[in-house]
Amino acid sequence: MDKNRKAVITLPNRYQVSMIWHDVAHCGPHTVETAIIDPSGEFVTWDGDDVQADQGSRDVARTLTFAASL
Repeated sequence: MDKNRKAVITLPNRYQVSMIWHDVAHCGPHTVETAIIDPSGEFVTWDGDDVQADQGSRDVARTLTFAASL
């Protein structure tokens, strides 16, 4: 986690999942904004968009599972 309340997980396949929970992100008190980033640095469309708002723990787990399958 950095000072901007952002964490990035890099998976074995080199895809990354970004999780942001600061005031200007699309999230609430118990949710995060997520995005999947491919190895070339481009956003991946997932669940209808390239950024997912208001993701709870189950949503984050689904996002990580999907990103790991790419």
